[in-house]
Amino acid sequence: MSVISPSGNLVYEAKIWSPNDHCAPDVYSASVIECPPPNFIVSRFSDGTPSSFYGDLFWDWTTYNPLGHKKTFHFTAWCEDNPTARQLNITSEIQWFMFLLIWIRDGKPLAFDSLFVFMTLFSSLARYANDRKCRVDYVLSDRDRIEAFVAHAGDRMAKPLSSLLSIVAGLDFDVGSRLDTSNPTIKRLDSITRKYRADPKQVAPIPARIYFYVLTRLQDELNTFGELAPSFLELTTRCAKNPLLGRSHREQRRRMKLDGINTDTRKSCYKKLSFHPEFHELLDEHGLTDYFQIKRLARDTKGLTTGLVRIQAIAALQIHAYSGMRRSEVQSLTLSCDREPSNRARRRCVISGRTSKNESGFAKKGRWITSKEGLDAIRMAKEIAHAIYDVLGVDLTNDSEDTRKLPLFVSAGYLGFTRQPYSADDDAFLAGRLLSGVKSEFFEDLTLDINEEDIQELEFIDPHRGWRIEENYQVGSRWSLQSHQFRRSLSLYGRRSGLISMPSMKRQLHHITESLPFYYCRGSSFARDLMDQSGHFGREYQKGQVESESLAYIRHVLMSDEPLFGGHGVWLENNTNHVGNIVSETTRTKVFQQVERGELAYKETMMGGCTEPGPCDKRALRSTVGCLSCSRAIVKTRKLDLVIQAQAALVQELSDESVEWRTENQDLTELRAYREKCEAALGDHA
Repeated sequence: MSVISPSGNLVYEAKIWSPNDHCAPDVYSASVIECPPPNFIVSRFSDGTPSSFYGDLFWDWTTYNPLGHKKTFHFTAWCEDNPTARQLNITSEIQWFMFLLIWIRDGKPLAFDSLFVFMTLFSSLARYANDRKCRVDYVLSDRDRIEAFVAHAGDRMAKPLSSLLSIVAGLDFDVGSRLDTSNPTIKRLDSITRKYRADPKQVAPIPARIYFYVLTRLQDELNTFGELAPSFLELTTRCAKNPLLGRSHREQRRRMKLDGINTDTRKSCYKKLSFHPEFHELLDEHGLTDYFQIKRLARDTKGLTTGLVRIQAIAALQIHAYSGMRRSEVQSLTLSCDREPSNRARRRCVISGRTSKNESGFAKKGRWITSKEGLDAIRMAKEIAHAIYDVLGVDLTNDSEDTRKLPLFVSAGYLGFTRQPYSADDDAFLAGRLLSGVKSEFFEDLTLDINEEDIQELEFIDPHRGWRIEENYQVGSRWSLQSHQFRRSLSLYGRRSGLISMPSMKRQLHHITESLPFYYCRGSSFARDLMDQSGHFGREYQKGQVESESLAYIRHVLMSDEPLFGGHGVWLENNTNHVGNIVSETTRTKVFQQVERGELAYKETMMGGCTEPGPCDKRALRSTVGCLSCSRAIVKTRKLDLVIQAQAALVQELSDESVEWRTENQDLTELRAYREKCEAALGDHA
């Protein structure tokens, strides 16, 4: 809200989150609302000195980033390095829009991430207007042109564009733009947004066969690099600290000449020049030649950057896979993300970080459960980060609050191996682009081609979606791996309910999900904090339990081609005709509702399955045979035969004079008697 000063001017303060009032930007004061002068301070460092001015082509917003990482509004990122006069005019337009959002609009400050959503909109608008040789306000001055832009940029742009037009419409003065802020236009954008959000297509879970392959490949990549990490990182720091080491003789001569060393090849002094080893020599010296060849890394210092970014991306994907975190949450992790409170009685694998995906939109502390593999990925990322910070001269031996807040995935661009190396900033460091900065060919190496089995699995999970007509899910094409697929897959497969039939996959998921129910369902000391965050993976996991158990029940019970025994199995046989049937949409919906209400559950057992929603009070007393008399049990003769074989082998190993033999032999007798009853029942049906 504006304030009128004694001079009669309107006064506007920047609506931002700021850790210290003294580092806030300038206050805007004017009798008429218009663009501020170029030297208007739009951001300050934490010590209060100016960091960016209104006329700059990028505004450094690091001080106001709740995560503490380097962040800028880059107003010319959408165009060439040397913008034309038209492009500069368009840039001035989007700067003005950003100024309106931060200083002039009424209401509470926009969340930090929301401002960057608007920045994405502005860049898209600028690019669109430049291609059509017009101004941004011309594009937004007519409903038809607005809809044409949304159709070009994607329906996801409708929401921020509607918000922008609503903000401008709510201003009680002319801001110098001719935007179409009429109600019909805004309502049309809102309609597009609702349709976009109502799209029934969820993020696709990774089919189990591909999922297991990806998890295995990620771990193999980290293990392979881990064996060579000391040599790789030593070579990296040596080349980064010495601008001549590892460069070609030609490049060394060029750099020596810039330093004033006489490198004239016509003079005898050239013969006395002392060249450093070239890169291929260093590879041999450090035992990295084969690794660079296998991973298709360039045999120069740029290959070092590519190799490090590649491993950072692999570590990030592994964290996604074993925690369910979002991309922004992983990218914002700090060096202290795996630190645990000293008073925790039972140490768990916990990742501490920050998330902005909550009701307020502002960054909040968050914790995610992971496994040993998740922590291994963090430690590998730490080794790389320590090497980069060592090159930058950052003292990590001083375990201060500032060093603990440094980005875990600090950009490898600081090493200086690229054409335009990043400059180190004592105030903050830039995190790498990670997954968006790696070539698509790399992800193809991590995944497999889709086959018919994979499509059938997707069709079982969501039979109402046309998987076979979607471009990304064609048989024979490579599975397109995305980081958010891990979140969906872990929430779906994380409940060890028999949905996945691969034994090795089950073992791996057991390792991943060992602690998930404890923290994300009940019994966690910080479960309440997690459940208060609507977007946290804890809630995603809880929702996934319903879906996972429902699908497992449908697949292994209702769609089973085997006769079912046990209390629940016999009831189904007598009351439904399920064998060989295609489960109808009505039945699927009913199962989902029963599981959601807690009336039904499904867990695999050695003899079939269990539909008891609560804790089991049978097997704890009578071992395996407790299922035989339980009304909630499902028994399949195929599995029962395996249990009888295992029990018979156990009895044979025991002494027939021991108490253990009598107990286990009694169980074996009961199992065989039950198997005979099953045979008799099958004979009666025949």
